[in-house]
Amino acid sequence: MRSLSLEEQKEIESKINNYKSMNIKNINVSEIDNIDNIKIDENLEPEERVIDFLKKVSNPYFFNIDGYVVKFSYQENGVEAEDCIHNAIKQIINK
Repeated sequence: MRSLSLEEQKEIESKINNYKSMNIKNINVSEIDNIDNIKIDENLEPEERVIDFLKKVSNPYFFNIDGYVVKFSYQENGVEAEDCIHNAIKQIINK
């Protein structure tokens, strides 16, 4: 895995610190990334995929999903985001 430059590290840290505690009510759906437009190279190692994701998105916590503002939260050593998304979809379908 390649190491990040100091500038890349600062940019990622800034995104995380600036948006982590932001309230969903303060987010304009037109100003956040549409989840469908974010493409991550699945051939990368897991750590590199996370870095690739963080570099590509403008805000790592809020996304536009079908016109709705959706807030993501992350947990170290927790359930993978993909599993959470699949479980949420299953719950919606089974209602």
